[in-house]
Amino acid sequence: MDQPLVARRENDRLRTLRVYRPDMEGYLLNDRSAKLFDVSGNDYLGLSKHPAVKEFSIECVNYYGCGSTGSRLITGTTPLHKELEDELAVWLGREAVLVFNSGYQMNVSLIASLSDKNTHLYYDKKNHNSLIQGALLGKGTLHRYKHTDYSHLEELLRRHSSTNGRSIIVTESVFSMDGDVADLRVISEIADRYNALLIVDEAHATGVWGDDGRGFAYGMERVDLVLGTFGKSFGSFGAFVACSAKMKEYLTNFCSGIIYTTALPPSVIGSNLGALRLMPDLNHLRTKVIHNAAWLRRKLVEQGYHISGSVSQIIPVVLGNENDSIRVAEKLEKKGFLATPIRPPTVEQGTSRLRLTVSSALPENALERLPLAISESYEL
Repeated sequence: MDQPLVARRENDRLRTLRVYRPDMEGYLLNDRSAKLFDVSGNDYLGLSKHPAVKEFSIECVNYYGCGSTGSRLITGTTPLHKELEDELAVWLGREAVLVFNSGYQMNVSLIASLSDKNTHLYYDKKNHNSLIQGALLGKGTLHRYKHTDYSHLEELLRRHSSTNGRSIIVTESVFSMDGDVADLRVISEIADRYNALLIVDEAHATGVWGDDGRGFAYGMERVDLVLGTFGKSFGSFGAFVACSAKMKEYLTNFCSGIIYTTALPPSVIGSNLGALRLMPDLNHLRTKVIHNAAWLRRKLVEQGYHISGSVSQIIPVVLGNENDSIRVAEKLEKKGFLATPIRPPTVEQGTSRLRLTVSSALPENALERLPLAISESYEL
């Protein structure tokens, strides 16, 4: 235990937990009570503080109490859980939805429950760590194709197509560190040719992209499982898989992440329901996020910064050097912006960055100041 911590400390990679608290004016306050604009978080539509979402969450606590009191298969499935799953399924145009406690827990346990030693899993090289851990736990053979290189994906499938066992293709739609987007139509065609199960993680797409925020996989029948989260655009907590009724039945019986954990409490399910019921009427917020993100990307490129192919509300400013990323983040914090540096092992060596995110709650004057604040903090 000591040796890994010493190594992290010596390499200046030791992570610590910092405390931030919101104030009534929409800022985050750091441990010195300095006011910061949040350009790192994932509350893309500002729903974590929406009055209607908070009000319904409180109503659910008052009626159902604080805890779910058991796992989903014992006492933990309340009428609220069923309402959320049923309404999500209708909204996403899927037969069924199953709600999980977190995106990480879902990805780890779901992938593992669908694979065994005969399974071949084909992963985009930049898939989230939770998906990779699920592959390792399931003991299948993991093949990682070059990021968004679909000829490489097909080459790997062709090479292993004669083997026994299931083939599963797994990709994110909006990639969490680079902010670029997978071509789901091309991947779907490849999955069709090789009779592969196709899983798409829409964590950073749901709520912001697609028809009324339904994500890039909406209406794509060839996508077998759509993974989503409530911890980003919904402003709350938890996760879900949208799938067929048969797949939901299978996961309910064989997925450890459903079977062996206490269900989400009524307050959280209530806030998720409250946010979901607002989603059809939030196109003005989605438009604001998309427009502001495009403006910020353009400004950063004009200033000469590398943004790693971002086309979404996630905008990496790739600086390369770890110390530079830390130093720039510290300078930005003094200028009133929380822009957390992302370093190895989260990203590859030599690609340390500021991972900026655009929220509809970010004031226009703060957005306009951000490119200048970055250029003043790091001269190319």
